Amino acid sequence: MTLLETGQNTMTGGGLKRVMAFIEDEDFLIASGDGLTSSNINDLIAFHKAQKKTVTLAAVRPSARFGDLTIRSDTVVAFKEKADNQRGYVNVGDYLTDDQCALEQEPLNRLAAESQLAAFIHPGFWQCKDTYRERRHLTHLWNTGRAPRKLWQNV
Repeated sequence: MTLLETGQNTMTGGGLKRVMAFIEDEDFLIASGDGLTSSNINDLIAFHKAQKKTVTLAAVRPSARFGDLTIRSDTVVAFKEKADNQRGYVNVGDYLTDDQCALEQEPLNRLAAESQLAAFIHPGFWQCKDTYRERRHLTHLWNTGRAPRKLWQNV
């Protein structure tokens, strides 16, 4: 394992560009540290290889935090309280520019425009951990034995 300090001001794409110097001609994974998932990495890798695209990301439908309104001509025609988000999925070389490059912006947009971005649909558990509220939720799942997946390995 190599740990690379890229500095406080380096964006995600800039950090990846610096890491590329250590990666030879091989596939690699990038993981954000702000979310938990029950996604099977081996399935994702197999999917990526079958798609023959430059990049594959894992796509999930996060749970809605608020109710969803459908409005027509200033009238609510449908209301769904805290349902799963039905609007869409969220989002993991030559596309990276410099330290100010945000992977989630120009590089992924360009890959999509060139039809080189595949989406591995993961319908299972996913939860971000960006806020104290989300941390409390995940801690509650763990403490009550309802965490979807607990895997421990000796490395």
